[in-house]
Parts: sequence; C-alpha cells; structure tokens
Amino acid sequence: MQLEAIYDDGKLEFCRPVRFAEGRFPVRVEVPAQELVEPMIKGGEEPLSAYASDWLCRLKSIRTEVLTTPEAELLPITDEQLERLHAIQMRVES
Repeated sequence: MQLEAIYDDGKLEFCRPVRFAEGRFPVRVEVPAQELVEPMIKGGEEPLSAYASDWLCRLKSIRTEVLTTPEAELLPITDEQLERLHAIQMRVES
C-alpha cells in the first residue's frame, strides 16, 4: 500500500491519520534524486561512495595477490597475527 507523506527534518509526516498494526516494520521510501546529498568523508574533499569504492578496489587487489601467491612464498603467520584473527572471529560470532 502506498501512503503519501512529507519529510520534515528527520521525520515523515503522513498526509492523513494512519495507525499501524505493528510498532516496527520495513518500509520503502521513494525520494527525488535532487533531494539527496551524497555524504562526504572527513574534510569534505571526496564523496564517501568514491572513497569506499577506492578501498574496495584496494582490498580486492590485495586478496587477488594473496590468493595467487604460491603457498611456499607466503610468510608464516605469527602468534600475534593468529591472536588478532581469533579476536576478529570472536567479534563476528557475537
């Protein structure tokens, strides 16, 4: 069902009274493109999406390099690195 609403500084105000069966549920909002401002990274010199895309490319490059390196050429994992990997895994699982 489509409902008309007005966005007012962080809140949606419906054009007619509405009661919902649930207190929380997903919705889809259609927003005119000219009303969106792309977030910028600190300092405002680069859009966040471009910054994130650059980092994603870097990470993919690193992953490809590691996966294509013969196992004999890889350095062994240190105890500190292993401890960090376990800490990351614990955070992901919790």
